[in-house]
Amino acid sequence: MLAGTLRLPVVLECDRCLESFVHTLNEEFAVVFELAKEEAAGLASDHFCKGDELDVVYLAEPVVDVFSVLAQQVFLGLPEKRLCSDKCLGLCPECGANLNSHPCGCARSTGASPFNVLAKLKAQ
Repeated sequence: MLAGTLRLPVVLECDRCLESFVHTLNEEFAVVFELAKEEAAGLASDHFCKGDELDVVYLAEPVVDVFSVLAQQVFLGLPEKRLCSDKCLGLCPECGANLNSHPCGCARSTGASPFNVLAKLKAQ
């Protein structure tokens, strides 16, 4: 069994404004290692995993690649949506300016949207 806590700063790129920011990863993990049975080691078969089997890694030989396990835990701990802040304004769709730094002078078009009909219904 390998258990522990990963606490480290990770430099990510914001999905909205593309600026780099530091995210502090703080993840606890526990992984159980078991040697695979010799008769099932080379055969892939359908098997329904129970809840207690989800964190079990079956090994073909009694060697554990700790770096690989830790790298997996880092990737699993990363946020799905990477935002520098909850209030990030992102980039202007016209000129590409970072709207967090300064507002741009682009005119926002309110072109034909398929949702305009719904907005009119809501107003009634």
